[in-house]
Amino acid sequence: MSKDTKKNIKGTDNRKNTNSKIPKNLKTQDRQNAMKRISKTRQAKMREEEVKSTLKFGVKLVLVLAVVIGCAQLFFYGKNVMADRSNGPAAWIAAESSQTKDNPSDSSVLSKTGEPEKEEQEETAGPETKEGITGGLASKEIQTGEPPSGIVLEPFLPDSEKGQQQTPETIAPFAVSSDGPGNVVQAAPPLGEASLGPAGGGNELFPVSGPADVSKPMIAFTFDDGPYYSVDSRILDTLQAYGGRATFFIVGSRVNDYKDTLKRIRDSGSEIGNHTFNHKNLEKISPEEVTSQIEMTNDAVEAVTGFRPKLVRVPYGAFKGQVPGLVSYPMIQWNIDTQDWSSKDKDAIAASVLSQARDGSIILMHDLYSATAEAFETVIPLLAAQGYQFVTVSEMYAAKGVPLEAGQVYFNIPKG
Repeated sequence: MSKDTKKNIKGTDNRKNTNSKIPKNLKTQDRQNAMKRISKTRQAKMREEEVKSTLKFGVKLVLVLAVVIGCAQLFFYGKNVMADRSNGPAAWIAAESSQTKDNPSDSSVLSKTGEPEKEEQEETAGPETKEGITGGLASKEIQTGEPPSGIVLEPFLPDSEKGQQQTPETIAPFAVSSDGPGNVVQAAPPLGEASLGPAGGGNELFPVSGPADVSKPMIAFTFDDGPYYSVDSRILDTLQAYGGRATFFIVGSRVNDYKDTLKRIRDSGSEIGNHTFNHKNLEKISPEEVTSQIEMTNDAVEAVTGFRPKLVRVPYGAFKGQVPGLVSYPMIQWNIDTQDWSSKDKDAIAASVLSQARDGSIILMHDLYSATAEAFETVIPLLAAQGYQFVTVSEMYAAKGVPLEAGQVYFNIPKG
């Protein structure tokens, strides 16, 4: 029997069933109206069934898509985590989502993606002797009097014998173009003659005094993106062992999680600087937010330490456009970038410092990585053996007689 024949038979049966529901004593017109009503009812039921069927299919499709998307996210998440653990360049830590607290067991760091990146458990015991705090490179220097292989130590030379200072490098991988040496810093009046004034517009000076010996070479180590307990503890222990100080540029949103660390930085004689509240590129936000990013950080630091930072380091080294006219503090850059965020290799970091260090240098590091602390423990005794002092940025500029002016940018102490 053909398909068409079957359809005709089925249609005939349906009409018979419909007709059987209509009383035979109805007039022809009434019978037709009744058949139409029954037909409309059947059509409504069919449409209802179609809608239900479509909804069921849609629900199933959504569930399948959700499973597929979830699996894809898990796959790429795992892949990214593995990549970050191997060689991911995480110069900036997403502090807002940080769950770490100010305690000795703190061992996690957040990458720029906001995902936790495990660091090796670091020792927090302070160094007692030079041998006790140095790695293999420093130990060889102390025991034999010779520098370790692979690192050339350059003796301190007068400024007249030194070559040109290197221009600063910007923080990769954010691809912010270098802004060059910035505003030229002229010779300052004798120490103590700089005028005092609150931070604001214009060229207010920020005179400081410190115990630096002007007759000896000095270096200002600076650390960005902290505070971070396990790394800062080792850095501060090393500085204490060698009578040194450094400058820590703090991210304001991390302050409440590391109050004790921040207090120790302040109490140790080291300097606290401002690295904005959320590490935003100040060239890409509104003028009002620029001011907010800086003052919120100053407020957070002052609430914990009673001290209000006087120096600013702009994130990513970005200061070429609107920033100088908006930041009413001296802006401190650097002339030696250790690239510690990239290599996370203590030997590479140490070599970068030892091969470029000069009197008046400002060295950029990040107090987020155990490798940075290890490298710092290595280079400090070697540089100390060459007669270098380790001072804060403000101490170095005061000792050299160079004022730090609001809205100006500083990379290092220029040759006299």
